[in-house]
Amino acid sequence: MKSARLLAWLTIFLGTALTSSVARASGSQPLELNIQMVPGAGRIEILGGNGLVGIEFTTNLNQVTTWSLLAIVQATNNPFFYSDASATNAPKGFYRAFIENSGNTNVLNSAPSLAAIDNKTIQEGSLLTFMATATDSDLPAQTLTFSLEVGAPAGAAITSAGVFSWTPTTAQGPTTNLITVKVTDNGTPVLTATRSFTVVVNRENTSQPPANPDPQHLVWIKPGTFTMGSPTDEVDRLDTEGPQTQVTISQGFWMSKYETTQEEFLAVMGTNPSCCSKGDANPVERVWWNEATNYCGRLTVRERAAGRLPTGYAYRLPTEAEWEYACRAGTTTRFNFGDDLSYTQLSDYAWYSSNSGGTSQPVGLKQPNAWGLYDMHGNVWEWCLDWYGTYPGGSVTDPRGLTTGLDRVFRGGSRNCDAGLCRSAIRSSYLPNIRFDDVGFRPVLAPGQ
Repeated sequence: MKSARLLAWLTIFLGTALTSSVARASGSQPLELNIQMVPGAGRIEILGGNGLVGIEFTTNLNQVTTWSLLAIVQATNNPFFYSDASATNAPKGFYRAFIENSGNTNVLNSAPSLAAIDNKTIQEGSLLTFMATATDSDLPAQTLTFSLEVGAPAGAAITSAGVFSWTPTTAQGPTTNLITVKVTDNGTPVLTATRSFTVVVNRENTSQPPANPDPQHLVWIKPGTFTMGSPTDEVDRLDTEGPQTQVTISQGFWMSKYETTQEEFLAVMGTNPSCCSKGDANPVERVWWNEATNYCGRLTVRERAAGRLPTGYAYRLPTEAEWEYACRAGTTTRFNFGDDLSYTQLSDYAWYSSNSGGTSQPVGLKQPNAWGLYDMHGNVWEWCLDWYGTYPGGSVTDPRGLTTGLDRVFRGGSRNCDAGLCRSAIRSSYLPNIRFDDVGFRPVLAPGQ
């Protein structure tokens, strides 16, 4: 690469602080320079007044550091330095300096560092996407370019900026795939770094669900496997979102497209506990956990008596694992529509603190996730069936949380939450007999009841 010329402005103040104890040569005065210096052979030039002093240097330093140079500057050639033995006559002024690298290599050239990539689990036909990140300490800064090593599965790709994406086909499951990401700098010489991770692709369950008993309100959630919780490097992550756990949902279920509305709750329970955001189409709020489960029980009785339920199915709250599985809808990103690191898309999908005006909004006004579920991010928190507990890690099937506990789980964030508290992995909990003005629920219709 071309010889790098680094300008480093150095302010040199010459004042009366020097004393007679400073070593002197005849007609000269020592000057101590403290500068930020880089490796290689080069030249320091001190500019000022009518003179210029060039000081050659060679160093084998392998990182930027502070270096002190003691140089004798002849006053006869450089009148901006004082020459007499008395420091009291020294002129005062500010001067500048620069460092010029005279070699043909990077001033500082080291291999880039590629951040670890967590192993992934995905179902065939679902999109896997994430952003790979790397750092580089070269001077001058180098451009980093991402690529995939030979052997990546067909269809897997990564942009030069590090955005990985892959949607496995039905022919690619069930498999375990080792994928290696490479990052390359453009220094001299070119240096690289790699990171490998595995992607487990599970076969899609193609069994047909029973006829939809309420197409206007219910969406079928097919069985499958996903990774519950968030990776340790997810932006805005909380410690309660780990350890990540591979979860298999072995049976499909119906889930309400929308949060339960005040009109629906009133029709089944005869009351409406909401007080802060009244409206038939608004989600019911200030609901105890017990009231939410009672609603599901009464709805089951009503719909079964009307002959509208498949045999063996009943309404209940979703388990926490079912809720997150349905929310993610096959994604592994921070939100079910992508990572949205700058929060420019969230308002298209969620009511939260920046756009709600502090009140819940009618359900279904924002865009749904890929499985047709609305308001999974924001509007109101949603009660789940589980007692709150730490994720087990490893691999589990149909988890239902602790068998007993103090707090029940609710998920999804609310109209009062900042953007980071509306992510797919966010979780919270509280006593089941406490009312909150931003907590509601949505039921599922599932077998086995």
